[in-house]
Amino acid sequence: MNEITTEGVSVLAHISSLMVEMDRRYEERFTTQSKQLDTAFTAQQTAMTAALAAAEKAVATAMIASEKAVTKAEVAAEKRFDNVNEFRALVNDIMSKQMPRVETEQQITALSDKIDDIKESVQKNNEDITAIKARTSGMTDGAKALIAAIGVVATVLVIVAFIIAL
Repeated sequence: MNEITTEGVSVLAHISSLMVEMDRRYEERFTTQSKQLDTAFTAQQTAMTAALAAAEKAVATAMIASEKAVTKAEVAAEKRFDNVNEFRALVNDIMSKQMPRVETEQQITALSDKIDDIKESVQKNNEDITAIKARTSGMTDGAKALIAAIGVVATVLVIVAFIIAL
C-alpha cells in the first residue's frame, strides 16, 4: 500500500536490507573490537603478572642481600667491640699494676736517704778503721786482723740493719 516500487524492487525492502547489512557490519566491528580489547586486556594482565613476579623476585633478592649485609656489619661491629673491650681490659690491667707517680717518688726518696745513711756509716767505719790502724801500728798482725774483722762485721751489721728497716 504505501510501498513504492522501482523496477521491481521495493524501496522498503532495499532500505531494510541496507539496514540489516549495516547492523551486521556494526555487529562484526563490535565483535572484532571486543576481541581486540579482550586480547589487549589479556596481554596487559600477562605483562602485569610477569612484571609483578619480576619485581617480587627482585625485592626478594634485594632483601636477601640486605640481610647478608646487615649480618656482615653486625659481625664486624661485634669484632670491633671485642677488640675495644680487650684493649680496655689491657689498659685497666696496666693501670692497676702501675704504681702512682707520687708514691714512686716517695719510695725513691726514702731509698735514696737510706743509701746516703749507709754511705755515711761506711765512711765513718772506714775512718774508725783508719784511726785504729794508726793507733795499732805497733800491734801484732793477729790483733790487726781482729780489729779489721770487727770493723767489717760492724759494717755488715749496719748494712743489714738498714736493709731490714726497709
